[in-house]
Order: sequence, then structure tokens, then C-alpha cells
Amino acid sequence: MKKLLLALAVCSLLAAQEKVDQATAARFRSEELEKSQIMHTLHMLTDRYGPRVTGTPGHEVAAKWVVKQLTDWGLKNARLEPWDFGHPGWSNERASAFIVSPVQENLKFEVLAWTPSTKGTVTASALQLVPPQGPLPPAVAANTDAAAAGGRGGRGGPARLGPTKAEMDEWVKANQSRVKGKVVLVGKAAVIPVNFDLPAKRRDDEQVKAQYDPNNPNVGRGRGGFGGAGRGGAAPDRWRSRLTPC
Repeated sequence: MKKLLLALAVCSLLAAQEKVDQATAARFRSEELEKSQIMHTLHMLTDRYGPRVTGTPGHEVAAKWVVKQLTDWGLKNARLEPWDFGHPGWSNERASAFIVSPVQENLKFEVLAWTPSTKGTVTASALQLVPPQGPLPPAVAANTDAAAAGGRGGRGGPARLGPTKAEMDEWVKANQSRVKGKVVLVGKAAVIPVNFDLPAKRRDDEQVKAQYDPNNPNVGRGRGGFGGAGRGGAAPDRWRSRLTPC
């Protein structure tokens, strides 16, 4: 009991001696509320100098801006240092592709970072190759239901483990002669399901108010109250709700 009282007395003494520097605290609040540079910095690094993929001109000018900004803020010895990350410099200036036969159509695609450019316009036939796939992960393989359903909550088949280096080397060696001079499409073509259902549309405020109005005789009492038709209630007009413009 004596030790407890002594500890309380020491804590009270320390609390009494603590002094809050109100002026410094107010200065911190003023800097944050009135002179914040967060949005300006974000604007510079995203709108003006973004995207900033490593090795691109955008990355270089963004890094130089950071050095200058840090120096202007009073930090010392802000500088850039050389770093070799294993890729040449890269800039995605322009890229276009077209199907010329048996039909004519534009191709929409994105260029992966650090992809080397072609030597001018290239015309070649297309070849589809499906790389080897490894086995299912043990957890998925053990659960036949998840494997048959393509994974819970996912799209397509379940993710597989990658092939071994030996399997990949063997596959590359077997297809080297086939890909020479060709435009190679890697992987199976995606099957896009067709959905003929109209997309759900946002309903206007008046329609929602009427749905939850307890005095509205046209709205049935559902399980959660006056929230639409429940058992025995009138069925809502789903087409009307879907076609209501936003």
C-alpha cells in the first residue's frame, strides 16, 4: 500500500512539473492548417511529373525536383546517386498496331515498361502459344470443390504454380523455331461472357422515399420494415427501377 501511494505521489509530481509549450504547439497547427505542402507536392509528383517509371524521363525530372525542393526547405546534402537497376532508359512515346488480314481492324494494347522498340514498322503473321502451367497449389488441389469452381470469389480457373526452370527451358527450346519472325500471342484467348441483363440504374430520391414511406399503401412490408415487397407484398417493378436515369 505504501509503495502504491509513493508511486501515485511521484506521478502527480511529474504531472505537475510538466509544462506544455503552447506557442510551439500552435506553430505546428498553423503550419499544418495554413501552410501545408501536401497537395502541392502530390500535384507535382503525379500531374506534372507522373508517371514515374524507373529509367524514364518522368522519373529523372521528378527526382531532380525532389532534390531542389528538399534543399529549398532547408535540408542539407540532398543529392542524386547513380543506380543500375538492370534496364536501359525507357520512354513510351507511341505505339500502334493493326490487323491487316483477313480483316482490317485497330488493335488496342498497352506496352509493358522497358519493352524495346521495333526497327520501324513490322508486318508478320500471328502465332498463339500457351506456356506450360505448373500444378495447382496444395490447398486448392486438396479442395476439389474450390478447384472445380475456379476458386472462391475469383474469375476463371484457379491460379496455378509456375513451371519449373527445366520445364520452361524445354518449352522455349521446342518453340524457338516457331516464333521466329512472328507476332506471338502468349496465353489462351479470353472468353468474354455475354450478359443481356440491363445494368442496374440509380433511382431518384422521390422513388426511394416512397419505398420507405410507412404511409404508402403501394409498398409491401418486407422483412426489414417498409423496404419493398416481402412475403405477400406487391412485387416491385424491377424494370422501372433499372431504367430510371441517374
